[in-house]
Amino acid sequence: MLAESGELAPQMTTFCKIAETFYLKPEKLLQMIYEEFPENWTLIE
Repeated sequence: MLAESGELAPQMTTFCKIAETFYLKPEKLLQMIYEEFPENWTLIE
């Protein structure tokens, strides 16, 4: 799916499939991602 900016906007199902590939619950994968980003990182620009 394309976002208004023309960039790809992955679906939640895609995120869940990625987590499943690594035998992780989606919330655990999200936690791991947040732990790797700097403290001032945000989803909203």
